[in-house]
Amino acid sequence: MVSGEYTLFKLKRHQMKNTFLFVSLICLLLSTTTGCYAHGPWRGKVIDAETKQPIEGAAVVAVWEKNLRGPAGMDTRFLDARETLTDKEGKFEIPSFRALDIFFVREITGPKFTIFKPGYGSYPSYVANAKDFKTSYETIFEAKEDIIELPVFRTKEDRLKAVNEAVPFSDVPRYKVKKLMTLINSEMVYLGLPPYKEHED
Repeated sequence: MVSGEYTLFKLKRHQMKNTFLFVSLICLLLSTTTGCYAHGPWRGKVIDAETKQPIEGAAVVAVWEKNLRGPAGMDTRFLDARETLTDKEGKFEIPSFRALDIFFVREITGPKFTIFKPGYGSYPSYVANAKDFKTSYETIFEAKEDIIELPVFRTKEDRLKAVNEAVPFSDVPRYKVKKLMTLINSEMVYLGLPPYKEHED
């Protein structure tokens, strides 16, 4: 074999080796993927528990978490959040959510819902018709358009309780829940209290 042919042979063999390594890496990644989490959309209607009239402009937040495998056991962390505001009819929709469930993530949980409107008890802690829902944050919004009745809160003490229940956990980035934080801070100012500071994300 002449020198030029030998060099060409080595180059092709090197390319084949790189291609094999690339394909092997893709197969490894695919083999560690356990599935794809995909659910939704979620719909509902928020109304005043006293008047039965729709509540417009209530913040509806859905939060997903991931349970990670680690040396010390399972570690639950924030994954993602979606939010919207109720319309004139009190209706809302959180679009379908999809996430890749990879090998070091044992499971993806959620969504956990929070619904807040100044002057009302926040969901899920103070929802008037809580008997219609699961005991956790996870509701059956996906199965049908549920009606959520929020009780009217009139005293400063009650309204502050509603705010405290609606404030997202510290690991939820504030830029993900801007609508909710805007309503919470407007309520804090109304109650004569300083607004929550923005977290640096």
